[in-house]
Amino acid sequence: MSGSALVLEMDVRNATTYSYTMPTGANIGIVSFKNMPAETGNASGATITLITTQPSSITAGTGNTTAASGIGTNCTVIGYANGSAVAGISTRALVGSATTVTLSSTGSDRDFVSFFIHYTGGTNTTASSYQVYVTKNGGFRQGSIGV
Repeated sequence: MSGSALVLEMDVRNATTYSYTMPTGANIGIVSFKNMPAETGNASGATITLITTQPSSITAGTGNTTAASGIGTNCTVIGYANGSAVAGISTRALVGSATTVTLSSTGSDRDFVSFFIHYTGGTNTTASSYQVYVTKNGGFRQGSIGV
């Protein structure tokens, strides 16, 4: 954590779904994907789902609820080739309508954020060889109808 901006690191080789409860007053500053398969000449892709839960007590504008601090505005991709990590690259995610993905601003809400990381097969230490796509379904909470 750096100030109120967290680095959220997800290991592409170890899991495809991650859960994270946002700390009060903090934002995810960088979404990091480590161990992305990146053998030069072999295109690959990986889908990672991040399930975030807002703290029960939330102040408007915290926890990546504003466009300026949206999820995917800062991404790091660390490739994995020939049995070891390669130098990480910094990029930002491609988002529908060229906007940002923001989280719900209601306490205890859950958001499902899906990332697709595409490695083109080019030089695995070059940012242009990776594209990160991001989309969201969110604002999930219990209603008063049902059980």
